[in-house]
Amino acid sequence: MNQDFHRRYASLILVVALVCAPVVLYGVMNVHTRSDNSVAQWLPKDYETTQFYSRFTDLFGSDEKVLVSWVGCTLDDPRLEEFARLVEGSGELPEQEHLASIVQEVMTGQRTLAELRSPPLEIDRKLAVQRLQGSLIGPNEQTTCALITLGDATTDERERAVMAIREIAVGHCGVAANDLRLTGDAVLSVGIDVESDQAIDRWVLLSGVVALSMSWFCLRSVKLALLVFLVSQYCQMVCEAVIYYSGGTMNLLVELAPVLVYILSLSACVHLVNYYRAAVASCGVENAPQAALRSGWWPCLLASVTTALGLISLCVSHLPPVKSFGLYSSAGILLGFAVFVLLLPAATAKFPVVPRDGAKSRPANPLSPWLIGIANLVVRYRVAVLATFLTAFVLFAIGLTKLNTSVEPIRFLPQESRWITDTYWYRDNLGPMASVEIIIELEKDVKVEFGDRIRLIDEIQRNVAQLEHVDGTLSAATFAPTLPPRPEQATGLRQTIRRSVVNKLLLNHRDEFVQQRYFADDGGREIWRVTARVSGFRELVYEDFVRQLRERIDPVLDRAEIPASQRELEFTGTVPLIFAAQRELLDALLLSFAIAVSSIAIVMPLVLRSIPAGIVSMIPNVFPALATFGIMGWMGSVVDVGAMMTASIGLGIAVDDTLHFLTWFRRAIGNGASQKEAIEAAYRKCAHAMIHTTLIAGLSLFVFYFSSFQPVSQFGLLLFTLLITALIGDLVLLPALLATALGRCFTCDPRLTPRDEPKDQA
Repeated sequence: MNQDFHRRYASLILVVALVCAPVVLYGVMNVHTRSDNSVAQWLPKDYETTQFYSRFTDLFGSDEKVLVSWVGCTLDDPRLEEFARLVEGSGELPEQEHLASIVQEVMTGQRTLAELRSPPLEIDRKLAVQRLQGSLIGPNEQTTCALITLGDATTDERERAVMAIREIAVGHCGVAANDLRLTGDAVLSVGIDVESDQAIDRWVLLSGVVALSMSWFCLRSVKLALLVFLVSQYCQMVCEAVIYYSGGTMNLLVELAPVLVYILSLSACVHLVNYYRAAVASCGVENAPQAALRSGWWPCLLASVTTALGLISLCVSHLPPVKSFGLYSSAGILLGFAVFVLLLPAATAKFPVVPRDGAKSRPANPLSPWLIGIANLVVRYRVAVLATFLTAFVLFAIGLTKLNTSVEPIRFLPQESRWITDTYWYRDNLGPMASVEIIIELEKDVKVEFGDRIRLIDEIQRNVAQLEHVDGTLSAATFAPTLPPRPEQATGLRQTIRRSVVNKLLLNHRDEFVQQRYFADDGGREIWRVTARVSGFRELVYEDFVRQLRERIDPVLDRAEIPASQRELEFTGTVPLIFAAQRELLDALLLSFAIAVSSIAIVMPLVLRSIPAGIVSMIPNVFPALATFGIMGWMGSVVDVGAMMTASIGLGIAVDDTLHFLTWFRRAIGNGASQKEAIEAAYRKCAHAMIHTTLIAGLSLFVFYFSSFQPVSQFGLLLFTLLITALIGDLVLLPALLATALGRCFTCDPRLTPRDEPKDQA
């Protein structure tokens, strides 16, 4: 790039940016119209567990439910039947327009109980109530609910349906708004949509105010603070526009990508302003923009590339929102570099920042006495510093083994919100929402009569219901009459006749079991479903729970003499999927971080032209993520999707300051400085900028910690922590490494050989 490029074309660059602004703004204004926070997208798509769940929904229909109840909703409450009728209606009310095409089925405790007690089943009321407890009827044998099954729907359709259901209950059935209780997967998805949008909208403005205020405080120039702020904002808007024009969909993680691009662009702009100020002092205001770019573009580019590598590593995740975040964030970082490397020098060329009187006579980069003290202490006691960090590394590594993960949607939402309090009310008054779907596949030619197959399912259901964490069960046997005894138990003419009559009755009602979605015909196989409602599944060791299920089920099938080749047992539903997603989350966390470390470990030796130097430079870069997540492990904190992304991001952020520090260190070595003098020179040249970027970016991100939306809150807190630990690593650990014999790794170029210096007394 020609030395006079920005001075010559500054006006043109700024005009082009203004001309492009309407296109960018259009994308920013419309990107939020495409949003999806459905629970299904948080599941790993390529897992066998997820694929089997897809087959399960193909066989038995949608598993997206809305559970509706209210205080005083009992088996004798006439409002429940009226509510169910209105939800099933098609046009009597305006709200029904939003439900007609999406509601597949409405079940209520009242209707199901009446069905069990009516001919031909005629089941005793007490027994019928027991069959429905933990699912449609509460433990007090009175509280009940409506269970609404929704079909495939867009985010907007789902939200309108949930709002319509609420309005029908409150506006047309006489249910008090404070008494109504809504929950279920569909409701939680809507809650995540609403809360994620509000979380960003509420705090992004305050984050911007903090960034602008801290920029002014650190840079001591209103003009520079405004330039840095506006250029960073433009980078953020470009990222949002890219998401829109590429057809991307917003979700609670992708919402954070533009925020991250803004913060990282702001950090890079502050570093570039640091180079600009040094250039103003050395070569004047007129030549400063290009001189600053000539000095700073390379470390800024490397920092952007390495940060992008850390982000793109998130694409190894099987969780679509995490993958989308990694893709759009990495693209936004690289585009942001192109934007600020053009706009900021052009802006300072067009609107130069002239030093105040006497500023030229002061040193370009005065070093605060306390920073001089830190530099001297680190160099003098380098062995003790390194020993302390080595001990910390070991402790943090042990903490990593104690990490817990969670992708449970209920954790995303504010614990005091109605989304959560309604869910807890349902759990306490009716039963747990989490479920395991037990799928028993039998060959059609298995030598067991249809009625005896239902008896097998009934026995399996009874055995499963005895497990500690199972609070309720449903199956085809729930909707069957009192079943006949086993063939070997059917002694006497009366028992034989009864058995024959019931078997014929069950076979004649085969299609009804299909409609009730607890039995399916899949070509050459019959598929039977047993739903087990599971309480306290957070404390479950899932593998142990599956083993207990098999121990309860396999003996029943063995006694029926069904060969292993003619049967298959599988588990799906909420609980298996959540455990699968949690395993994926932890695996992806470790794998993405390993890929990011490997990628940057390849880049750094190439940049520093020395393999040993590249390896040494990685030590302070790994420290922030290791420290942050190691502490989380020791504290017993839970890693969710908001935390999972930050390990790779923290690595990229740490590399940023490391590269700038090493750039100044190596330049001082090239000018003939000793290692100690080079460390002090690096402190002088970029320590203030490193502290400023940490304060500006860190405090801007820390604002999001106060969000009630858990992923956003944890994202903000952990990135703030990573920035602080990255600063410690680059201002304490890195100089201590450079002060030892390892520092000579960075002088492999003969032109950068430091002169001899007397040994310090450690």
